[in-house]
Amino acid sequence: MTTVLGHIQEVYVIALDPTRTRVVTGSDDKLVKVWDARTGLLLHTLRGHENYISEVAVSPDSRLVAAGSWDKNIRVWTLDRAEPVAVLRGHTNKVVTIMFSPSPDPSRAYLLSVGSDRTLRLWKYDPQTLQFDAEVKHATIIFVSKFLLGHRDRVHAEEKGRVQGHHL
Repeated sequence: MTTVLGHIQEVYVIALDPTRTRVVTGSDDKLVKVWDARTGLLLHTLRGHENYISEVAVSPDSRLVAAGSWDKNIRVWTLDRAEPVAVLRGHTNKVVTIMFSPSPDPSRAYLLSVGSDRTLRLWKYDPQTLQFDAEVKHATIIFVSKFLLGHRDRVHAEEKGRVQGHHL
């Protein structure tokens, strides 16, 4: 086990990239940091958010890292070079969850965001060019299904922006 120091405030979110070579952390210091998973060395510090980082996610191909924040925005960078890719605006309150679609099909490359404004937003992007399009108003896919930790409930987002919850 390796202990690393780098954030100056509490770290509440962490993600491991699919290659298991990098760890991404987000903190109340408004920074996102990328670490070497084996050595614990700091690789990048990603800046731009104006409030706490509430969630981090890495794309399935390990090319992108995204962070949601209490500043109502999602910022996206390249994972390898820490280059800014996009700032996604649309939530009217803090972003609480983000997740990349797990599909390897480039026509189904999305970033999902959920905010305290009680909205779920889908952002389509091109995995080749890394360009994000405007927010998707209607998507005809089942995007995500998650079990809520500590509960017997499951929530999933599906076509036409509908979100459904199920008690098991």
